[in-house]
Amino acid sequence: MHTPKTRSGARGETPTAEAYDEFERAFNHFNGALFGAALPPVMLTFQRRNRSLGYFSRERFVRRTGERSDEIALNPEHFAAMAMRDILSTLVHEMVHQWQAHHGKPSRRTYHNREWAEKMEAIGLQPSHNGEAGGRRTGEQMDHFVIEGGPFDQAFAALCDTGFGVNWLDRLADLSRLEQPAEIDEDLAAELAALGIAKGVGETKKRAGTRVKYRCPKCGAQVWGKADLMILCGEDDGAAFELVEAEDDKS
Repeated sequence: MHTPKTRSGARGETPTAEAYDEFERAFNHFNGALFGAALPPVMLTFQRRNRSLGYFSRERFVRRTGERSDEIALNPEHFAAMAMRDILSTLVHEMVHQWQAHHGKPSRRTYHNREWAEKMEAIGLQPSHNGEAGGRRTGEQMDHFVIEGGPFDQAFAALCDTGFGVNWLDRLADLSRLEQPAEIDEDLAAELAALGIAKGVGETKKRAGTRVKYRCPKCGAQVWGKADLMILCGEDDGAAFELVEAEDDKS
């Protein structure tokens, strides 16, 4: 009988336990620091839904005994190209939606109204439709940026002082296809490359007519093909081929 190998985190946890425990710990921290512990427990999930950063859904889950739970979903494809402060600000953005669902008056399903915007500002996140200063505070599709020195920024620093980290990243995320292109600094780019997470980070999509070379990192086998292929090696337990180089197809 084949027994699968188990990979543990720094504290002996399984990958699932470590990854989800990190975000539950962050949720509890920000709930206390920014919302006065007014938010009920939530079901945290990782979803790649609609290529978005995340979403909130009220009472999405129900236990067999009848209890209901809100859902906050985060898109793990973005983690590899986002600073940890930005990842957690996305979590708190969705927590503001949860706060409004329980303590305020949300508008229609996708509209971010004035009450939501004012709560965002009160906890240290500036709502902006384009993620930049001067952007609209309300609307259908809304982004935000961190107010330097504000409540969220201070709460984030306090969490980091405890040794908190987001340790599991999607190694094969194709960030070039996401709605919000990744912008990363050189140090983060080098760290991602060392972890084998360079695919699509900070790049635009390959234009049509471009051939790409892929190589198995274990046996060195190479193949050419179109951009954005997912190739697994048949000789090395399904190891994912890595992008090596691209050239214009002259044919």
